Amino acid sequence: MQDTDTDCVVIGAGLVGCLAALGLSRSGFRVQVFETDRFSKEMPEDGRSLVLSRASIQILKALQIWPNLSEWAYSVKNIRVSEKGTYGSVLLSAEEVGAQELGCSFPAGKLLGTLRNAVVDDQNILVRDKASFSEFKEHNDYCEVSIVEDGSTDKVTTRFLIGADGSGSTVRTALGGSLSTLSYGQHAVVAELTASVPCNHKAYEHFTGQGPLAFIPTGLNTYTSVQCFDVEASIHACAMSDDAYLRLTEKNIGGRLGEMSNLGKRYSYPLMRQKSSILNSERVVVIGNAANVVHPNGAQGLNLGFRDVATLLTVIKRSGENSDTKDILEKYASSRLKDHRMTGRFTDLMAQGSRSSLNTLVILRRLSMVAFSHSSRLRKRLVQKASGLGLLDQSVDFSLWGQ
Repeated sequence: MQDTDTDCVVIGAGLVGCLAALGLSRSGFRVQVFETDRFSKEMPEDGRSLVLSRASIQILKALQIWPNLSEWAYSVKNIRVSEKGTYGSVLLSAEEVGAQELGCSFPAGKLLGTLRNAVVDDQNILVRDKASFSEFKEHNDYCEVSIVEDGSTDKVTTRFLIGADGSGSTVRTALGGSLSTLSYGQHAVVAELTASVPCNHKAYEHFTGQGPLAFIPTGLNTYTSVQCFDVEASIHACAMSDDAYLRLTEKNIGGRLGEMSNLGKRYSYPLMRQKSSILNSERVVVIGNAANVVHPNGAQGLNLGFRDVATLLTVIKRSGENSDTKDILEKYASSRLKDHRMTGRFTDLMAQGSRSSLNTLVILRRLSMVAFSHSSRLRKRLVQKASGLGLLDQSVDFSLWGQ
């Protein structure tokens, strides 16, 4: 086998890229990570809170990363699902499925900062920031990756290349294939706030005429609110005074959380669904948002990317040290198709169905709410779907990770 500069090159030092680098290092790989922005151990400023599912927490525990993260975690034990204009609601409970929690919320900056600290401290990982991916060339037993840094091009040889560089992935573009994109014509407006109703480890998902409105509990009386607006409405919402925005938010959630105050900075993100037609070539693979972008309802996007990493590590472990890289990446891609398809459809159905004003869909939506409220079996199935555990069990073998 050709001697290479490193075993794996990871493009992108976001959450999924860092997790992939750490997972590969713990499997004995030499890893180089390239990031276009400045990379530091400081906790980035980010107004979002992210929800990690039970499956993602299981992955972090298996990689022995969880102890460094647990201090930032706030457990979510219940989710109240409701719809504007109706009295009924559905309570999804961890206790009902025999679990201690449905997942945990994290300040996004703390989560990324902790993973980046672990990357910097890992002796098997070399990080080069302010460096951009240019192109790759595949050879019989290695891949040559071109990196632009300080105006000059450096070539790095590696066994394989991972594109974890987000929705605008340059690795995916170089890989070829087509990209299907669906714009929802909406923006999510995200902000931290305080409510008079304590969190008590309960999250809220409320469907309005414009789309989902989520409240992620972060501790005591603090929440991260995520409101989906049409584009013009999102611009107006971001331009409102703090008091006007808080009163609008109180109204949109139907007063369920009482009086709101202490509004933090508002962030606005466009909402879309995006899917790459191919995930891999002989020595290149794309993961996370480089492969799929889904609607944020149900907090599925990041968790889908974490399952990408876990599946890739399992396929590598099952295949053994001397296995053909092409075969490994083909097995990975084929094993991810079902999860990608089902998660994309699930989030898309929630996004499209919750906004529709067609009488037939309104009736079906409200009948579904009634059915879930009266059926423990249906609620358990929904929790299993949202947790990602069922799909994780089908493709990940944690018993191999200690080898």
